[in-house]
Amino acid sequence: MEFQHHEHIDGSGYPHSLRGEEILPLSKIVCIANTYDNLCNRPNPKDSLTPYEALAMMFSQLRARFEPPPLGLFIRCMGVYPPAHWYSSPTMPWVWSWR
Repeated sequence: MEFQHHEHIDGSGYPHSLRGEEILPLSKIVCIANTYDNLCNRPNPKDSLTPYEALAMMFSQLRARFEPPPLGLFIRCMGVYPPAHWYSSPTMPWVWSWR
């Protein structure tokens, strides 16, 4: 599994450019999580996407790389329960709150 988590079902991944059923099911799921993490946590933090932007990009631009059912489930789970949100308070205008 650890050798396939960069493989994509369309064959665009690496190191072996595997396609579809050549990739282990768990590797397909780990690939989705790995892509999301890479989009949200880039080496230069200024280039990182917000969780919403990452999910939108994965669905709109990168969808062909992933198997539809696991991608849809991941987007639904992450979209319904975002890891955090901004809120405003009188004493601290912008606070990052984990919920």
